[in-house]
Amino acid sequence: MGNYIKEKKIYFIIIGIILLLIGGIWFHHNENKKSMLIIDDNKKMEDANKEHWEENNLQETEQTQETNKIMVHIIGQVKNPGVVEMNEGARLIDAIKELGGATAEADLEYVNLAQKLRDEEKIYIPKKGEIPKEEIINAISTNSGSKNSDIININTASLEQLKTLSGIGDVLASNIIEYRETNGGFKNKEELMNVKRIGEKIYNSIKDKIKI
Repeated sequence: MGNYIKEKKIYFIIIGIILLLIGGIWFHHNENKKSMLIIDDNKKMEDANKEHWEENNLQETEQTQETNKIMVHIIGQVKNPGVVEMNEGARLIDAIKELGGATAEADLEYVNLAQKLRDEEKIYIPKKGEIPKEEIINAISTNSGSKNSDIININTASLEQLKTLSGIGDVLASNIIEYRETNGGFKNKEELMNVKRIGEKIYNSIKDKIKI
C-alpha cells in the first residue's frame, strides 16, 4: 500500500513536470510571436515614414522647379509681343527669341540684350527713330550702371525700376510706361505731371531722383 502511494506521487510529479514544460514551451512560443508582430509593426511604420518622406521630398523638388520659372512681359517691336515664361537667370535676348525675334523696325541699340530678366518685369522694345540718340546712350548707361546710381531715367526704366521711386506703385509705374509708349517718350521731366494720377505733389517728391 505504501509503495502504491509512493508510485502515485511520482506519477503526479512527472505529470506536473510535463505540464510545466508544455506551459513553458507555449509561453515561449507566444512571446516569440509577439516579438515578431512588434518587429513587423515597426517595419510597417518605417516603410510608411519612408514613403511619406519620399512624397514630401518629391513635392519640395516640384515646388523648387516651379519657383525657378519667371514671367516677363515684352512689348513693342517684337514679332509676338506678350507675356513669356522663362527660366530664372535668362537674358533679354532669350525672351526676344522666344517671342519670335525682333521686328525689322526694332531699335536694339536702345536695349541691353544681355540684361538678366526679373519676374513680373515689363520691357519695351522701341522702333527706330522713336527715341533721340542721346536718350539711347542714357538708356544703355542706366541699364549697365543701375546698381551704382539712384537716378531713374523715366524714358527707359522698367516697371520695377520705376517702383523704386517714392510713391510710385504698380499702377503709377504702368501709367508712366503707357504714357511714354503712346507719346514717344518724355521731352522733359515736368511732362511727368501729365501722366494719369501723377500730380505736382508726387512730382516734387521724386523730381530729384529722375532724369530723361
